[in-house]
Amino acid sequence: MSLQAINENDIQAFVQAIGGFFESLSETQSLNIQTAFLAEQDQEVNISDFTGVIKVAGRFKGSIWFSAPRPMLRKVLMYLNEPALTDENFMDAAGEIANIFAGNARRHFGESLEISPPELHMGLPTMNASHRARPFVIVVSWERYKAYLIVDVARA
Repeated sequence: MSLQAINENDIQAFVQAIGGFFESLSETQSLNIQTAFLAEQDQEVNISDFTGVIKVAGRFKGSIWFSAPRPMLRKVLMYLNEPALTDENFMDAAGEIANIFAGNARRHFGESLEISPPELHMGLPTMNASHRARPFVIVVSWERYKAYLIVDVARA
């Protein structure tokens, strides 16, 4: 069975999820979501300090990555009134944000998008596209920090 690419309309579900999440934290902070682009083949994709990875299965195969720097996650946790600013909490926040985006994608794609609990990474994990030759990359700038949502998902 060959895999079929998801398209730009499908990616809008992720863009809307990013916008909704960061706007819900603070309507007064600047938010800029760059147009999603396809990573070049063999291009190193930007990965930051803390990364949450959601594996998807069912009628879809692949993974959804959310990666953000420590200062951005510190701000997110502050807006959420989380007092403990530890590496563990930063990792959990990256995983929970990835989970929120995957949950929104599930609403878009339907119940056939099975999502796993987040895998959490601190540091710079290797991002190997496994289901798309060129994964989608969405860059979000919020409060002068940049985070990356990488969508390596195809229809089975």
